[in-house]
Amino acid sequence: MLQPNGSGRNTAIYKVSLGLRVACRRGAFLRIRKGRLEGAQKSKLPRSKLPEYQKKMKINEILMITPTSDSGVLSFDLKKQHRADLNAIFADQLQDWAARACMHRLGYSYVNGALAAAGFLDLGAKNGIWYANDLGGGWPQFHVPVATRGKSSAAMTALAMANLLTAMHRGTLIDQTSSREMMRIMSQGGSWVSKAAYARSLSFTSTGAKVGHHPSADAKVSSVKSEGAFLDHNGVPFVAVWQNYPDASPDVVSDVSNVYRVIDEVVKKWP
Repeated sequence: MLQPNGSGRNTAIYKVSLGLRVACRRGAFLRIRKGRLEGAQKSKLPRSKLPEYQKKMKINEILMITPTSDSGVLSFDLKKQHRADLNAIFADQLQDWAARACMHRLGYSYVNGALAAAGFLDLGAKNGIWYANDLGGGWPQFHVPVATRGKSSAAMTALAMANLLTAMHRGTLIDQTSSREMMRIMSQGGSWVSKAAYARSLSFTSTGAKVGHHPSADAKVSSVKSEGAFLDHNGVPFVAVWQNYPDASPDVVSDVSNVYRVIDEVVKKWP
């Protein structure tokens, strides 16, 4: 069952395989054959209810597209402003404007269609990652039922997000070049543990994370924390995803110490 994202408790920790190869030629952030991009935009959003500006991706504001020497193959790179906004989402996690700008370029249909096409969203099974929220930018939200007996326009299961991050580390989230760039962007994001006084007592460090901290009346949860992170334990990489940990004290960092103690025991005893 989907959980409201950033808003019961749900944890997944995965070991990531090593052996990433050298990335493709520089400048090829994304290489796809003609037609695949259009197919990825299909989703189960109620398109008849969507305004036209939410149905279509503003591709000219996102990608620079150039032909290659391969017949029928195009080379894609992110435009400067879109790349800057993606960096800002992780480098400054106290703001929403960067994610809002990215969503307004991508649109709900593309985001959820791409998640479904990649196997990270299955609405029939009520499982995966769902995102139909522009973070206060004026667009209507589209909700799915969640395990807290409410509804959410930004929901996920920890397992689905852990699978996505694992694919990113293995270089299979689109391709190796794209995965490497996504990991570089995510490396700018600080984990909750990076601000904790007890961090040095743990056997792992965070090498990139995205945190969440928000209440949700729709999802029927109070103020809660969440996180998806890349971890390093003595040179062994892990991904850890947890969500919906309720605020227990005014100190928003120390009250999640129990989460990190559990993660620490898992990575130390991993086979």
